[in-house]
Amino acid sequence: MRFTPALSARFEDQDQERWRRNVDERIAEIQALPMVGGVVLAGVELEDGVETFVAHKLGRKPVMAWPSFVRNATSTGRIVHGDTKDPAKYLVLTASGWGATITIDIGVI
Repeated sequence: MRFTPALSARFEDQDQERWRRNVDERIAEIQALPMVGGVVLAGVELEDGVETFVAHKLGRKPVMAWPSFVRNATSTGRIVHGDTKDPAKYLVLTASGWGATITIDIGVI
């Protein structure tokens, strides 16, 4: 996701210029937050007992990833995050104990 840069005009009035710089700084702080660049990966299917590589498309290592409620499960189980050689591209998830292929959404920041 790309953001439009803030207005680069300068004001001759010092109060207006100080206000403009302050707004620029606050916008830059917000744009730097990981949550702003987060994604939701909808409809990810995880086969029971199989490591699944999921491309997150952040372009960097995620700070955090969390699954939604599980859909299509026949019993209770768990989802485990595994290690990957390229965390800037993929999450590795393994569903175990669900008894079927499950579907989840994943929030990634």
